[in-house]
Amino acid sequence: MKKLLLFLISTLMLAACATAPDTASSEDEAENRGILAAEKGYYLLDDERIVEKLDSAEYKMLINLEDYSPEILWDLMKEAAAETGVVIEEFEEPMKRNYRDIQYLDTDYGMVKNLGYILRYRFPWDVYEGPGAAANERDSKYDITIKVRDSDMNKAISVPLSVGEEFADIEKSPELEADISPYGMKFAWAIKVKPKTKDFGPFEDLFEPTLESFSRLYPQVLNTGLPPETVIGPVAGKTILEEKVEPALMFLSCGTEMEVAFSTFFMDGEKLVTEASFDFDTVFDKVDENGNEVEYKMTLEDFRQVEEFYKVILQKYNNRIDFGWSKTQFVYDTLFPDASAE
Repeated sequence: MKKLLLFLISTLMLAACATAPDTASSEDEAENRGILAAEKGYYLLDDERIVEKLDSAEYKMLINLEDYSPEILWDLMKEAAAETGVVIEEFEEPMKRNYRDIQYLDTDYGMVKNLGYILRYRFPWDVYEGPGAAANERDSKYDITIKVRDSDMNKAISVPLSVGEEFADIEKSPELEADISPYGMKFAWAIKVKPKTKDFGPFEDLFEPTLESFSRLYPQVLNTGLPPETVIGPVAGKTILEEKVEPALMFLSCGTEMEVAFSTFFMDGEKLVTEASFDFDTVFDKVDENGNEVEYKMTLEDFRQVEEFYKVILQKYNNRIDFGWSKTQFVYDTLFPDASAE
């Protein structure tokens, strides 16, 4: 009986060892997630048909707040550019901070996003001296975006998006962007309009806080299935303050211009999340060998340089990289921690 008991205990101990989590491995991954992401290559494009359909691409990574320093991140990005042949055109004040307010327009429970759409309003500050400062001055423009995001490109672009007739003067067609993070790729099918205050008045006077009112601009918000009278406003009543550093423009060998940004979201006066990113259009004008300006569309081969640049960045940022897909998702996950991930 004693031998049987010892055998059972030994068996249980072996089983426990076999199923126990690999703590050391998890810690290593946390310390080296940038390198691991670069080695796994989740961000690599391998389908020319996708590149043909893209209007733009944005590569991004969330940064640990305790490790955030735009100066350090910019130095690392400059090193990555030098190693991969990316040309830098640094601005006169590369570390200048710019500010804008951001609201995600939704129901109290985030149902608009849960049902497939992101509705966002942003306005920049011309002068920003701090929360509520008398010297703060708004910019004369703002932007309002409707967006559908999906890991399946064809599903994303199958959703009809349009601008209502009342806003025909600023009508835009939807554009497709690849949103690329260390964890993979999603596709954003979106329209962004930029009304001017002198033409349309301030945003606060433009709409009633209902889906029906916002459908005058983006009719598709009624496709959520929610009643037209559904009240929407800043999700959870929150306005996000964004602090943005844009140090330079960068240029790939094919000629496309990449915009670099380090962005921090503040909620209720506290830092919430920081993201480093660079984005670019995949269609642009360039001068050919005969001196003529022609439209150029990036190819899959052109993406190899930007992918190598991103790989080197991930390896250099390494354990500064935080878990998470995007700033938007981070906001929703913070406000609705029990909701399923996007």
